[in-house]
Amino acid sequence: MLLLDYSSLFIQCAFALRKRGQIYSERSLKIAFLSRLFALNKRFKRYGKVYIFADSGKYWRCEEFAGYKKKRAERRLTDDIDWDKLHNLQDTIAQEIRKNLPYAIMSIDALEADDLIALACRFYASKKGAHLIISSDKDLTQLLRSPNISQWSTGKHAFLQYDPKAFKAQLLRGDSSDSVPSIYFDGERLIESAGRRRLTDARLEQIDISSAESFRAYFKNDPEIESIAANYGRNRLLIDLNYIPRKFFPIFHKTLRQARQAAEIAAQNATEYLNEIGLLKKYQLIDAQR
Repeated sequence: MLLLDYSSLFIQCAFALRKRGQIYSERSLKIAFLSRLFALNKRFKRYGKVYIFADSGKYWRCEEFAGYKKKRAERRLTDDIDWDKLHNLQDTIAQEIRKNLPYAIMSIDALEADDLIALACRFYASKKGAHLIISSDKDLTQLLRSPNISQWSTGKHAFLQYDPKAFKAQLLRGDSSDSVPSIYFDGERLIESAGRRRLTDARLEQIDISSAESFRAYFKNDPEIESIAANYGRNRLLIDLNYIPRKFFPIFHKTLRQARQAAEIAAQNATEYLNEIGLLKKYQLIDAQR
């Protein structure tokens, strides 16, 4: 399986056009995205069929922690990018792919692309064959603990590796990119012991996160152990992709089956659609090398 993070690649294409001084339109973004998609499909065709996963724009994690991705949303209110326009174009082009190309593309309300890729790896890519995630998102590197799953960063143009120390640091120190605070902060206050026990690299080495019991053992003499433990549980839920709520599992399976069926039907439209937008030859090169 080739598991592609749609939002990540789409935004990269938009920013690349912008960097070249081009005003992106539906057509220019469509051409840029599909050209990148076909190039990636051709390069990594040995991994099999392409599955495209998109954010829904809603996040179940916000129900667990109101501050989730809050700073990112605030920054977008002050930059010079028309995010509403960009997201509308993103949705429009995703709909065209569903109707006209043989790629299973899916999104589910409340789930992020990360969640969908994680579930695909858990249920379909964890046991047989070699599978590749195409995304620059560092959060997905935790899925590389499975030896037959790899990740190609379209930003760095390199394969990424799972770093257990970095993942542990992310769980304990938080993740500023997603507005996830450290275990010393509950979203409203910094606990009193935080100044005395900073999360230095040496302390991170000492904290054992293999179980709830081993984690609590390190903080057993801290008067705010209950708050620290609760904050750690929050971070594990927000960051660790093994903690996706089970209620989404049947919805995921059903949606993926529907996406596969839609892709088979859409394949009938591919030649006419791609000929119309001038990408038929690039697409045919992929098939010619299968």
